[in-house]
Amino acid sequence: MSSARLSESALYRFVPLAIVALATAVLAPMLLPLKVLWMDLQDAGYGHGPLLAALVAWLVVRASSPADRPRQGSRLAILGLAMASVAWAAAAVSSTTSAAQALWPLMCWFALATAYGLRGARRFVLPLSLLYFALPVWGPLTDLVLWPLTIKASSLGVQLLGMNAYVDRNFVYIPSGAFEIISGCSGQHFFLVATVIGLLIAYLNELRGRQFALVVGVAIVMAVVMNWVRVTAIIAVGYATEMQHPIVAEGHLLFGWILFAAVLVSYILWARFYLGRLPAIDADRDTNANASTKAAPTDWVTVSIGMLALLVGPAWYATAQASIKRGALAPALLKMPMSAPGWIGPLAGDSPLQPSYPSVAIERRAIYHSADAALPPVHVYANLYVRQEQGAELVGYQNDPLPEALWRPDTVAPAAHADPRYREYTVVTTGGERWLMRQSYAIADRLVASDWQYKVVLAMDALLLRAPRAGLVLLATPCPADCRAVEQVMEQAWSAIVPALLENYR
Repeated sequence: MSSARLSESALYRFVPLAIVALATAVLAPMLLPLKVLWMDLQDAGYGHGPLLAALVAWLVVRASSPADRPRQGSRLAILGLAMASVAWAAAAVSSTTSAAQALWPLMCWFALATAYGLRGARRFVLPLSLLYFALPVWGPLTDLVLWPLTIKASSLGVQLLGMNAYVDRNFVYIPSGAFEIISGCSGQHFFLVATVIGLLIAYLNELRGRQFALVVGVAIVMAVVMNWVRVTAIIAVGYATEMQHPIVAEGHLLFGWILFAAVLVSYILWARFYLGRLPAIDADRDTNANASTKAAPTDWVTVSIGMLALLVGPAWYATAQASIKRGALAPALLKMPMSAPGWIGPLAGDSPLQPSYPSVAIERRAIYHSADAALPPVHVYANLYVRQEQGAELVGYQNDPLPEALWRPDTVAPAAHADPRYREYTVVTTGGERWLMRQSYAIADRLVASDWQYKVVLAMDALLLRAPRAGLVLLATPCPADCRAVEQVMEQAWSAIVPALLENYR
């Protein structure tokens, strides 16, 4: 074979990486926010992202071969890719960034399967799956598992060390101060890095079944237990030094990584010992997934259709964004109803309704008094977003309908009845006053109660090339100890005020 033919054949080894790079490029609008997350080496827990992305690229090339010419693609993979692409567009237009990012590795794999078939793409499953450990999809695991376990383990550690301490929920009180075990103390970063290292060792050594699970499981357990020791040790140091040691206020992260490095060295030594005791792996056990199709010609029609399926979502997203931008050019108005049957308003006055929505386009507040002077007033807050985009969205982490400076979020208690159009609950101000609240998201001519309902409606409207305007509608009325006494007042005010207020969002 000539050197030119050899060079051409060697280039095919990089075709899978090129397909992954193409998929990454077309999904870039939702991946760009990862730059901020990956560059935060302090608190975000995803600072390993760039290194992991480079590692995945190397693993994809490693899993390829010079004979990796695209061959018999999978039509089932094309269908899966098209469905994932549409789901990506829905997540993107509704600014559900984490959901769109979670589809990235899956869409990369489907794109490879359209070129190499489902069987031929199996070797890329684990390399691409490692990308999930650099994506912000671990919040539920952290909040529901890692954080509670850290609190319980630290509380047990405090007791075993015989400290004069009192534990209340996630607070540990000692004579010289108090420690708050926040979700950032859960050890998520250590968990993710350790799991990746365990998976990498198991993958590179071609482990299967119980051996694979053991190598990965030991890495996870060592990282989780190490974090428990870290938190307990910091509390112990604070207890012994009366909160004066630098590790208590500033050095806890560095201390954690020093501990993790020691644990990692121990784990690698154990892994070498364990792997050395295993029987030699049969070199022919894992034959090339494409061996049976080496003689098959490239199915360029299937490959081309697969690449078009990849572009469906991004193209739809771009079209929807253009439609939303055109709709945002229309004048934005938000007027409180001037005529509400049985109510006098809108009136100005002091109100505890001061929601924090930094990126809102327009917001209004007003007070309405009932024609029956014996009934309490109703305070109304409404805001308006003319378009949803990154950093300017109705449902976002930076938004807070009940700022802690005015309200006590721990006192929120849902009302007995439920309605798909709104949330009703009671809450207490920092001054001790109890209020009955009714909250809803207004989008076009609809009212929905929950964040996910709002996201679904927003995505459907945007994919249909509509440009819906949306906002928060919040009504509140003061109540005695038993807020059931004013539920009828809230219902009357809602029926009189909200339908007219909804006209602003049509």
